[in-house]
Amino acid sequence: MSQFSCFSWSVYLHEFVVIYGWISVLEFKY
Repeated sequence: MSQFSCFSWSVYLHEFVVIYGWISVLEFKY
């Protein structure tokens, strides 16, 4: 159970980083 929770947390964090990266790229472009 603990491993699954850690895994889902890392996936959520990765998604957040990807979205934040896209936002910063768009901000830099325009």
